[in-house]
Amino acid sequence: MPTEGAFSRLMPDPSLEEMARNRIPLKRFGTPREIADAATYLLSDGAGYVTGDCLTIDGGEWLKNGGEFSYATDFDRDNLKQMLKAMRGKEK
Repeated sequence: MPTEGAFSRLMPDPSLEEMARNRIPLKRFGTPREIADAATYLLSDGAGYVTGDCLTIDGGEWLKNGGEFSYATDFDRDNLKQMLKAMRGKEK
C-alpha cells in the first residue's frame, strides 16, 4: 500500500515505483479500502471458522515473485545504496 513515509524511503526514484508496480500481476498497488474489506470479512460471521492464517493482500505479487523485496537484487548498486540509506534514516 503506498504511503508517503514508506515510498519516499523504499522507492526514492520514480523508476523504482514503476518497477514495483510491474511486479504485481494486477499492475497496481492496493488501497486502504482493500485492507478494510479483508478486515470486515475477518470480523464477520462468514469468517467464524477461520482460526488463524496469514492473509496475503498483495495483488498476487508474492505468488508471482516469491516474497517482498526480492526485486532488490535487480537494482543497480547506486539505487540499492540509496534505498538502504533512506531506510536507516540518517546520513552516513
